[in-house]
Amino acid sequence: MPLNDPKLKNAKPGDKPLKLSDGGGLYLLIQPSGEYSEPCRPPIPIDAGH
Repeated sequence: MPLNDPKLKNAKPGDKPLKLSDGGGLYLLIQPSGEYSEPCRPPIPIDAGH
């Protein structure tokens, strides 16, 4: 499921951090305080594909 504008605008902080993902590794973390992280991807291991 892609991260789109309505999905992000409708996300509300809760008691625990909320992780919104696009299903391809990109995610946004919303903290209970309402702060959010920049969209990011987990690092790719150096030895991946070798």
